Amino acid sequence: MIDAVVFDLDGTLWDTSASCAVGWNRVL
Repeated sequence: MIDAVVFDLDGTLWDTSASCAVGWNRVL
């Protein structure tokens, strides 16, 4: 999940990382 956040910060949203990003946004 940390890798997904890193990819999200890089601006490259993959299907899995996008889903993880949504989850992190809900947590934060």
